[in-house]
Amino acid sequence: GRQAYSLGKGTVLSKANWNLYGLAYDGIRLHSSYNNTSWDILASQQGRAGTVESTCQQDCDDVVSQQEKTVGDHLVVIANKTSIKPELIVQPYMIMLFENAIETDLERQRHVYSPGLLVSGKAGAVDYFVEGLYQFGQDSDQLDHRAWKAVADVRWKKDLLGLGFRYEENSGDGDATDQVNNNLAPFFPLNHGHR
Repeated sequence: GRQAYSLGKGTVLSKANWNLYGLAYDGIRLHSSYNNTSWDILASQQGRAGTVESTCQQDCDDVVSQQEKTVGDHLVVIANKTSIKPELIVQPYMIMLFENAIETDLERQRHVYSPGLLVSGKAGAVDYFVEGLYQFGQDSDQLDHRAWKAVADVRWKKDLLGLGFRYEENSGDGDATDQVNNNLAPFFPLNHGHR
């Protein structure tokens, strides 16, 4: 059914609390936990399956409309969470995005695979997490996809005082003429309070 889902610290997938309506997925979620380990599998439908018809924006007099069957867009998440000890948690995951034909692009076949790792913990008054994500796949028949993202967050708090540091970096496409798109597919992150 329809459900909200957050992955790890929400830097890649979150419930989208930054908008008025939040974010939910139509799909199936399986959850299993045993001792200090848990698994999540989410398979969601992001775009409606059926038949799509090409659309024309301008100079449409001689354009013949075409139709294409599509299975819609899908997002699949496989995630593990393991507590090595109470102060150290390791979360490997894999996100798979499949985007298929739409009205404005009947040839669209975009597949993005995103393995990632999140490590979070606590040392005294300091909470921290580091996360890395790599993406590969294809943007189209002629264009590959290769991208990455890294996040580091450290927060210190004592009584009413607190101090935090956060660093995020992701790849961008520096060469529009090559056969590789290096722009990160951002999915639906929580983002931080200053964006």
